[in-house]
Amino acid sequence: LNSHGDFLYAHSLCVSMYAAMIGRKMGYESSQIFFKLSMGGLYHDIGKKEISRDILEKARPLLSYEERALIETHPYRGQEILMQIKGIPDDVVQIAYQHHENILGSGYPRGLQKEEIHPLAHIVSTANAFARFAVKSPQHPGMDGPSAIREMDMRMKETLEPKSFTALKNIFGL
Repeated sequence: LNSHGDFLYAHSLCVSMYAAMIGRKMGYESSQIFFKLSMGGLYHDIGKKEISRDILEKARPLLSYEERALIETHPYRGQEILMQIKGIPDDVVQIAYQHHENILGSGYPRGLQKEEIHPLAHIVSTANAFARFAVKSPQHPGMDGPSAIREMDMRMKETLEPKSFTALKNIFGL
């Protein structure tokens, strides 16, 4: 992913690190869980590697319908890529496939309901939302952790799994 720009690589590293930290705050203790959260966070956007950098760097409101539809295929493509790699745990494949699903059932690619979403995917989804605001990218200037959480609270609180979002807030003492 770093061939698509440092921002996507930095975003993935942030998601990986914060997913593990959220998991710890939620009380997970298994090294296998932390491995899956970290790997799932690192590879959650692997399906974007086949999408043009020009499209990935374009602000969401400026995307055409076709470009948005192409971007929204990245969870499915990520699932396909990860399933071809020997040794990738099934949980990591599910994380990559479900990281844009949300508790309202309005996410993609399948519009899954809260209870249908893999528990670790909820955590990576929360870390992904955080990284979207915290990490500097072509679409966003980046911001400190507490400011990113305030943005999440205002814009997307109702779509995030509450336990993982609370755990993220607790990382920053909020």
